[in-house]
Amino acid sequence: MLRPTPGELLAITRRELAEQVLPSLPAGAPARQLKAALHVLAQLERTWDLMPSYLAADNNDLRASLAELQRLTGISAPARRETAVEVPGVLDEALRTLIRDNEALQADLDEAQQAWRTSGRQDEIVARLLLDLHVRMGERARLAAGLA
Repeated sequence: MLRPTPGELLAITRRELAEQVLPSLPAGAPARQLKAALHVLAQLERTWDLMPSYLAADNNDLRASLAELQRLTGISAPARRETAVEVPGVLDEALRTLIRDNEALQADLDEAQQAWRTSGRQDEIVARLLLDLHVRMGERARLAAGLA
């Protein structure tokens, strides 16, 4: 394990900027910009390592929910071709794969939801499945962003 961790490096950087640089800036745009950057650094400090598990859980939930949606309605998203979508700023291939899969699964969900809404076969069970999925997705996203 390499030390300091990215979280530790972010904490050190944020603390030094807050304690050493920010007090020396006059009020105005530069100070506001630094405060915004400090907020971003604090969020990254809290969440830098959460993305892979968040995406894995989200992908598993999306796959299971899409399968259940298909079982209940007969509606499935069209088969997608694999594309090597660029994921800027992500060097790890496993994380890029999780991100690509998540984006494809969310697109599949959007298409399946649209097909269900326009099918005229709305029912409470499917509506509850979709609502519960979106609630779980929102909660995972809040945790991964350090907001919960």
